[in-house]
Amino acid sequence: MKIIIIDYKLGNSKSILNILYKIGYHAKISNDKQDILSATHLILPGVGHFKKGMENLKSLELIEVLNK
Repeated sequence: MKIIIIDYKLGNSKSILNILYKIGYHAKISNDKQDILSATHLILPGVGHFKKGMENLKSLELIEVLNK
């Protein structure tokens, strides 16, 4: 299992990573397209500002990758 927590400069990725470790899962925080494409599971941390989140995903060119 390859869990990727998507790093799009918003959300509390490190807290998610820490809780996954505590419950026995290995995960990685990344915005690398190859990591995302090869993941078996993706976590996109929530944010209160949807527009800013989408802007960040777009600037990192991750929208198309996530759609796959």
